[in-house]
Amino acid sequence: MLTGSGVGLILRDVGTVAGDHWSFRHWWLFSAVAGGSLLTKYLIRWRGTHLFNPSNVGLVVAFLALGSDRIEPLDFWWRPFDLPMLLAYAIIVTGGLLINDRLDLLELAGAFWGGLVVLLGSLSLAGHCIVTAWSLTPVCDLRFWRVVVTSPETLIFMFFMVTDPRTVPTSRWGRVAFGVSVAATSSLLMAAQRTEFGAKVGLLGGLVLVCAARPLVEILSTRVIVPAGRRSVVLAALVALVLALGVAAAGVPARTPDAPVATAELPDARAIVSDVDLSRIPPITADAEVSVFGEDLPGTGSRLVAVELLRNLDIEARALRDGDPELLPAANHGSRLVEMRKLIEE
Repeated sequence: MLTGSGVGLILRDVGTVAGDHWSFRHWWLFSAVAGGSLLTKYLIRWRGTHLFNPSNVGLVVAFLALGSDRIEPLDFWWRPFDLPMLLAYAIIVTGGLLINDRLDLLELAGAFWGGLVVLLGSLSLAGHCIVTAWSLTPVCDLRFWRVVVTSPETLIFMFFMVTDPRTVPTSRWGRVAFGVSVAATSSLLMAAQRTEFGAKVGLLGGLVLVCAARPLVEILSTRVIVPAGRRSVVLAALVALVLALGVAAAGVPARTPDAPVATAELPDARAIVSDVDLSRIPPITADAEVSVFGEDLPGTGSRLVAVELLRNLDIEARALRDGDPELLPAANHGSRLVEMRKLIEE
């Protein structure tokens, strides 16, 4: 039940219509991922128990194997902070605190979240950005940090995956080290990504790698002597500084102007259609409320969005006219790309 609900909550089929919560579209895909996740529980074991969190490792393998054109994880950002969102946070946080307190895993959860706050903070200060489906402008700097560390998806990951009692060390210090290790590994994987899909898979992938190294964490936690008093504070500060600098440095390639946004090379839109005549675009106004989709949209960003929209519509029209689906990735991704490919096939 836990594995099935975890897969059902986090996995998204790209072609599903937004808001269609009761869709049976590609139900077999969800069943296959959940079934494969459960198999790992019985096939990959260490000291009489499973090594990986089943839904975590199954989802990561599925995302890497099928890619963002087919499936994707739950978004970092769900909706504006209103009453329904407040209730969702209350359920996730209250339930997570109660369950982890009863399992004596609050220290592990705190070590993970605290590590993520510090390490992604260093990454955001370095100017890291990701592109997302829910923001028309890149999510950068402090906004990137705020969205990820307070995301409901991150909280679900922390309370119900990282703290799986059967896949974490048994000792107190081992659990703290495990939580910090997951935060560090996830942050390093996220630092190299420029898309939300990559960042989300990086977050989930950190737990897979640390679970694989859990035997080593168990051994080290029983043999390493942790100094007491001020020495422990100084040691923790030094470790945090080294990890923060490492994460910031790991994100340098993703912040270069020529860094690829996706693994596949996309067609150049300007090589397909004529560029937009800016003199023919009328003045554009945007309500302040749309700033949740891009902080500069009520200002200069609205004109850039209009230009991009017109260019993409031109590319779609040419792809339909010529019957050439290879042009579509220059304008589309996700569910729109699936929809347009179907139109051309028909």
